[in-house]
Amino acid sequence: MNISDFVIGQNHVRTKLERASTIATLFGICIVVGVFLPLFDSRFSVSEPEPRFAAARVVTGDISGPKLPFYNDGFIVPTGFAGAMVHSSSITQMPDGKLFAVWFQGSREGGPDIALYTSVFDRDAKTWSAPKELLGRERASVEIGRRLKTIGNPVLFTDSRGRTWLFFVTVSVFGWSGGDVNFKYSDDSGKTWSNASRLELSPVPHSGTLVKGKPFEYADGTIGLPVYRSYDQYSYPELVRIDRDGTVLSRVTMSDGVRGGLQPSVITLTGSDAVAFLRYNGDDPKRILRINTSDGGVTWTKPLKLELPNPDSAVASLRLSDGSIILVFDNSTQYRNVLSMAISTDLGVSWKIIHTFDNDTEANVNDERSYPDLFKTQDGEIHLLYTWKRQKIRHIVFNEAWIRSLNG
Repeated sequence: MNISDFVIGQNHVRTKLERASTIATLFGICIVVGVFLPLFDSRFSVSEPEPRFAAARVVTGDISGPKLPFYNDGFIVPTGFAGAMVHSSSITQMPDGKLFAVWFQGSREGGPDIALYTSVFDRDAKTWSAPKELLGRERASVEIGRRLKTIGNPVLFTDSRGRTWLFFVTVSVFGWSGGDVNFKYSDDSGKTWSNASRLELSPVPHSGTLVKGKPFEYADGTIGLPVYRSYDQYSYPELVRIDRDGTVLSRVTMSDGVRGGLQPSVITLTGSDAVAFLRYNGDDPKRILRINTSDGGVTWTKPLKLELPNPDSAVASLRLSDGSIILVFDNSTQYRNVLSMAISTDLGVSWKIIHTFDNDTEANVNDERSYPDLFKTQDGEIHLLYTWKRQKIRHIVFNEAWIRSLNG
């Protein structure tokens, strides 16, 4: 090799290295923009001055059979392989009246074999159908058009026109801090589903956006989706508004700039008023957070720490026919092994703990009962799903009369 060839070869190698470095730099810039730009622009992304919440589509009375209190419980038992880890369940009532549940399961949370599974509840036999896989990582990668590491946190919602939405999280890079929110929908009570699409919440994907809480509707039929940005203790909640086809219309922060609150559970009260309860991963004391809005969700108050503890775990809330609110939460500042229910008659400012589910005083602190989801059917039954030891999904159904019998 002569000197000329050597120089040409060195230049070629240098060019390839420079090109690779440029690509890596551009990729890094895209990730940084995707993660940090929403921190600055989300509070300014609003729609009209004061959108109106839809009137709550809930039963105005407790009409679920006899007025006597009732309470039943059972499990959704996972299938697929022995030792499956199950977590983060959600439930809705399909337009055909059936109750439909979804959760994620696999060998471990965040693993490549995680998939979303579903089951249908037979309300007469009081049994769940054998679980079926709805969406796995590989299929989701094809539908979304992006290589995925894992999926998780599914959320179900049936809107007023009969479309059932499935929102869920995917991760392509990093951990949950690089997550995206995606959606599928069904117009035939879950028989068929659309392909999955990513919600366009930032200029580039992987912005650390996750979902857990139930959506709700606005008066014009658009959907409010509570989400959260997950950056360790810098996490914070957001409210995303989408149209009937999944196009993002607006996005606002929900905690007035205060970090540490996530996974909002929202209850609409009037056309302008709503209250939300947040999981908390900030400084001690560890408490559930409360925020509220009086302008249709455009602005939210700074979080108020309630007297209820929170061990950095999800909560679920539901408004009853008399206007009181129930909240299901992990009743500890450290562990997820004790799941309790509290009731409030002043829109969530003060609370009274009235029941503990799985009240096993010998329970190991690692025997997890967590990630509750509450849903009220059209005939007034209240259904609670939650993670049970990461082995099964616990299902409990009761009525308002049973709640009143606890509350006195």
